[in-house]
Amino acid sequence: MVSYALGNGSNQLFDPAHGLGAFFVAAKELSKKFKRRITFFGTDIDSDLVSEIKEQGILEAKDLKNLRVADFVDIASQKKYKSIVVNPPYIRHHRIPLEKKLALKRIALQHLGRELDGRAGLHVYFLILSLLALEKDGRLSFIVSSDICEGVFANPLWQWIGKNYQIEAVLTFSGKASPFPGVDTNPIIFFIRNAKPKAVLSWARANGINPESINKWVDSGFKTSLADGSDLLVFERSLNEALTTGLSRLPQTEEHKFTLGDFVYAMRGIATGNNEFFLLDQETVDRFGIPQTYLVPAIARTRDVAGDMVDESTFTAIVEKGRPHYLLYIDADSLDGLPKPIRNYIAHGEELGVHKTALISARRVWFKMEKRNPPPILFAYLGRRSSRFIVNKAGALPLNGFLCIYPKDTEASYLNKLIQIINREEVLKNLFLVGKSYGSDAVKVEPRAIERLPIPEKLLKEVGLIPPRKGQLALV
Repeated sequence: MVSYALGNGSNQLFDPAHGLGAFFVAAKELSKKFKRRITFFGTDIDSDLVSEIKEQGILEAKDLKNLRVADFVDIASQKKYKSIVVNPPYIRHHRIPLEKKLALKRIALQHLGRELDGRAGLHVYFLILSLLALEKDGRLSFIVSSDICEGVFANPLWQWIGKNYQIEAVLTFSGKASPFPGVDTNPIIFFIRNAKPKAVLSWARANGINPESINKWVDSGFKTSLADGSDLLVFERSLNEALTTGLSRLPQTEEHKFTLGDFVYAMRGIATGNNEFFLLDQETVDRFGIPQTYLVPAIARTRDVAGDMVDESTFTAIVEKGRPHYLLYIDADSLDGLPKPIRNYIAHGEELGVHKTALISARRVWFKMEKRNPPPILFAYLGRRSSRFIVNKAGALPLNGFLCIYPKDTEASYLNKLIQIINREEVLKNLFLVGKSYGSDAVKVEPRAIERLPIPEKLLKEVGLIPPRKGQLALV
């Protein structure tokens, strides 16, 4: 990252979130290679960090004289730099103070022409501000989590960057090659110049832990011919395709005529707000005498489903493990008319303070459960092992660890044909085209995203399935 940033002849390096100075240490070593002294500039909000950097004994006091205790967000417009390298703070949107969040939204509105979705974390704005701090022909190396390319805010962000800056290269990592092993994130590195955009970029995926392959690729100016295919998979991609597919994802040349949303609707599972209270085991049901009419079989964890089906044997196994499996399903606006055992259990919840927790306290009636019909198909919300669709033969209600999948045609034959194809490898591999990627090659798929899941037309023809339309049978 430092080698690229300094590759334009600059003798200054700026790090807006310098931490313990890892990039400065690298630059000091590279100064011998470049045969020029590098002056360091940096900011961080932690006033103790400069002292800690000194204690490492690698950087001298003169190396640190231009480091400031400051928030980059507040001072980003004060100076421009020719070389910037950043590992930004990863602070999610709900932890950003409201006043600062409003200021960040104004920055996006001023430069992108629109506010970004409120779920954009601080790292997203660090990228914007770092680009704005680049001198003409300046270079930026930026390492961050892949959600910056996959979140709901990603499209306007990258359309702006793609129109105003030159994305020279992107480096991604397979799960086994992550520079942050054991951390639940999927990192990505951007190499960007403040120059006229180019129609193509170099895109690479590291498949092994071999820094030398990456160093050669960067030092060569991102030439594909110097990449070691066993360690570094390199593509030349069109900018348009890369931005459309997503910079964190492998290149895509195939166009898909159909998506899962042509055949189903998706909703998240039920968010109880407190599973310990609303999800009951048999002992609790018996102790409070809760009537069966207020209980619905429920699936809370993907690990409770061993295969791709929920049936009676699934719940037998859950009970044998002593796991709760009944959802307290109350559809009432008041206590009036509810059986005494239910009123007693609600009073027990209030004694525990359940009604004061964040999600539940926002409800008009705290004990009233979200409404869902049992979905014929479930899908794991965050696939850490085997992402799969699950046939719901038990009529269970899923909690929010799952998505509810409702076919648009209720004919049994339609459902059966849909089930035949959705767990095929040709379908499941496309999850990475629509989901958000995390560490260890995990992928998280939201309801609207799962509806965009491409379905190969050849599979639809194989089972004789077409999207349903009003007045038309969904089966060929």
